[in-house]
Amino acid sequence: MEYVFIAVIIIAIMLFGLAVGWFLAKISDKDDSTTETIKTLQELYCFECEIEMPVKEKNGRYYCTNCKLYHDNEYI
Repeated sequence: MEYVFIAVIIIAIMLFGLAVGWFLAKISDKDDSTTETIKTLQELYCFECEIEMPVKEKNGRYYCTNCKLYHDNEYI
């Protein structure tokens, strides 16, 4: 009976460790989303040039570095 109790405790500790690891991984994924947003800004598709062009920000709006067409922020 004592071995069953020890096995249950070990399984509970393993599940707790799994839950903590999952939670920490979930938190670290939030930091990656800002990196993806920055990468998206650099590769925003310009429909006027019909190519992916780097964009720059001016007065809170983004524009194509090739044709200077302003893009709405909803595409980001």
